[in-house]
Amino acid sequence: MSGAGDVAVDSREVTRGMHVLLYVLTALTFLVGTQLLVLAEYTDRFFSWTIRVPMSAAFIGGGFWGAAVVVFWCARQREWARGRVVVPTVAVVVVMLLVASLQNLSEFHGLLGLAWIEVYVLFGPALGAITIMQVVRPGVDRHSGDRLPAALRWILILQAVVAVAVGVALFASSSSLAESLWPWVLSDLTSKAIGTWLVGTGVTCAVVALLDDRAAMPGWALAQITFAGALLLSVARFSGDVAFDEISAWLLILYFLSMLASGSYGALLALKEGRFAPVEGVGGIPVEPRLAAEPSRSHL
Repeated sequence: MSGAGDVAVDSREVTRGMHVLLYVLTALTFLVGTQLLVLAEYTDRFFSWTIRVPMSAAFIGGGFWGAAVVVFWCARQREWARGRVVVPTVAVVVVMLLVASLQNLSEFHGLLGLAWIEVYVLFGPALGAITIMQVVRPGVDRHSGDRLPAALRWILILQAVVAVAVGVALFASSSSLAESLWPWVLSDLTSKAIGTWLVGTGVTCAVVALLDDRAAMPGWALAQITFAGALLLSVARFSGDVAFDEISAWLLILYFLSMLASGSYGALLALKEGRFAPVEGVGGIPVEPRLAAEPSRSHL
């Protein structure tokens, strides 16, 4: 009896830990995204480092807002099979931004700069520990039984390949090479940050495509709409920063129009099928325990 009780207590602790972590992450990503999108021209005063090109700030801010949307959706789910969707993306983004930050420590200033470094140093290990605690639970993650439309799945795979390839190139290349590939001026840190969010976007698309489960679609769809919409509006807002005579500018716009279209289609499909319905009970539990001892829940 004591063994079963210990398992139950451990399961609640894992659930509570991921629950808190995802809501904290939602708040942080939304706050940082707001700083960068709304105050793109004032990063010297209101952000962790000075971004001299507002379009870069807006792009990075759009990435944070997109992340806030999908993380919040995952935090409202009752099953690990749904809440786990964002974990690979968060892990990749946290590691890449931490590396980029450590390589450019001199760029950061004030308490906001210190807070940025501390968050990325501490958040990764916490996420990893809680994720491992959940993954080692017995059982399997159930599929809803409804697969993605074939065309949408292939579009996601294509978007993933393009975003990851370009993102890695921006993250790993020199500043001069990054500037030759990109339609506005980049510093080493902004190149790495933009590359990180492209890789993060690609990873999310890849995860949803690999899961091939319509129940995992709503959060991704809303994040696609948010990120793409924020970027397209920012291109209009900061058009003076963008070199429209370069083909890379139009390819970037085309890519984010495709994101907006695929995200809108996914959101409309999810709405039609009732996948935005509130979870049962008060609030959401993002990681349902995966215990073989509970037959009704063993296939989560």
